[in-house]
Amino acid sequence: MELWIEKYRPRKLDNVIMSDEYRKRFKEFIATGEIPHLLLHGAVGSGKTSIAKILLQELDATILEMNASDERGLDVIRNKIKSFVSSQSFNKWKVVFLDEADALTADAQFALRNMMETFSKKSRFILTANYVEKIIEPIQSRCTMFEFSALPKKDIVHIAKHIMEEESIVVQDIESLVVLVEDSYPDVRKVINMAQYSSVDGIFIYESHIGLYAEIMGLLKVKDLKQIRERLSKSLNYTGLYRFLFDNAIELGAKDKTGQVLLTIAEYMYRDSTVADREINFAACCLNIMSYI
Repeated sequence: MELWIEKYRPRKLDNVIMSDEYRKRFKEFIATGEIPHLLLHGAVGSGKTSIAKILLQELDATILEMNASDERGLDVIRNKIKSFVSSQSFNKWKVVFLDEADALTADAQFALRNMMETFSKKSRFILTANYVEKIIEPIQSRCTMFEFSALPKKDIVHIAKHIMEEESIVVQDIESLVVLVEDSYPDVRKVINMAQYSSVDGIFIYESHIGLYAEIMGLLKVKDLKQIRERLSKSLNYTGLYRFLFDNAIELGAKDKTGQVLLTIAEYMYRDSTVADREINFAACCLNIMSYI
């Protein structure tokens, strides 16, 4: 079974939702065959990786593609990447595409910075990052940066509806599709994956997580960490859960400490993308919130 997220990944710049200014700049890179180091950063699922892949397929380049969340240490930079950029190539460019580059360790980033300088005559680096503040300034200053905001919810609903139509999936209640987008917003990839997971025998049936989110928030109010932990799982949409708590923080009854609660939620949501165990991270967040209730 082919994954929808790959089957419907945009293959042309015109199929990616972005500003006209950005589209024009990227088309100029393709038309001239000239490209600077790029840092595409911003919201999860906003098209950064798709744009990078489109540029790669249009350039005269030998390509090394890596996901920095899987290969993030100094040894990877010193061995794998250095070996690639220092080798000979018959193409105009050697391009290193580092997806999720904000997962690189600090040491790895400093080594990468040096390679961007040393091998700039024939090599280019395309980086994507959800959290640009995790990218060291020396790398940022060497890149042309493009910031991507979360897509409007109506556009994500339209994308999901289009895929359903292409797959001949019956959507009996369009509101259920809207709820799916609400639950997974702003991550378009998660919306598409959940849409595929929720389509069985040609029919789309989605059960919202909002009820579970509300139940966890209720348990937070009474400081019942044991019951909260029983409701956590590796498959839970923690991004949506953090967002739900953030949107409803005032109902937690923190009174004059709502600000601290919001900062706590923001801190642990920030950590969520890099921690080894998201359940433990969320449980720790709950403990901190409880101290303000």
